[in-house]
Amino acid sequence: MNIGKRFIEESLELQKRKSPLIHCISNSLAIKDLLKGILCYCGIPLISNTIEDIEKLTYEADCLLINTDILTEQNVNEIERAIRVAFFRGIPIVLDISEVNLSFFRKETVLEFIGRYNIDVVKGTLEEFISLLGEEKSKLLNSETKIKDNLNLRIQLRSFSRKYNLVVVAEADDYYITDGFSEFYIEKQKSKIDEKTDSVVILSGLIAVGISSSYQKEQRIKGVLVAVMTITTAKKILEEKVIEEDKLSIENILTEIENIDAEKINKYSKISYLFVR
Repeated sequence: MNIGKRFIEESLELQKRKSPLIHCISNSLAIKDLLKGILCYCGIPLISNTIEDIEKLTYEADCLLINTDILTEQNVNEIERAIRVAFFRGIPIVLDISEVNLSFFRKETVLEFIGRYNIDVVKGTLEEFISLLGEEKSKLLNSETKIKDNLNLRIQLRSFSRKYNLVVVAEADDYYITDGFSEFYIEKQKSKIDEKTDSVVILSGLIAVGISSSYQKEQRIKGVLVAVMTITTAKKILEEKVIEEDKLSIENILTEIENIDAEKINKYSKISYLFVR
């Protein structure tokens, strides 16, 4: 796969032309930044004000995005109905498995969703993915090791991706993305921006916009890659601007995302690629 400037331009242009509707089901504490990120990336966010609205908005949307930290025993049935609507309509579904490792209920519910429905992208931290892989497997994985250097971990993540026909986006020292056959590594440098802001939630929205702008499922990996490269580029540009730490905010990152283009991504984002049979 050629991941050059033209590849990036095509993905960004598709988003501008389509302006996809993204139905977001997320924690109320994170929803504000999530919605802003979607808007800055040429998407249009939809949010349910009541449980009763969930199915209705999914019928209208081009993509369903669920942050699993909102899952409770009280709302799981309603959220599953939204997933079922998205599944039967054939629109992409993104699961941000935030805090799935903190609750047995969340872990089992997420695995049921992934097993029953055609989930397109699962995004989370390395620790959260290890939790999904199961207790016995997790003993074999070293979460302190870089994903790139941990062959056993990569095999497990590729197998998970291939088994459920979904794209894995795992965040550790770097971003690791796989569709079960190809592996991508996008450099994620540690910075004062991550220490001063909580920008993790924004990426899920960018991914949702990216994949819902693609007309074929096989092309959705492109939208995922460009979304991850976009947020890493925005942070690197901010680092170069040397903004005073006490002035750093989510708004700074959102401004860079809004002004992103293929030239900036091509310059700042470092990506490597490996095809595995």
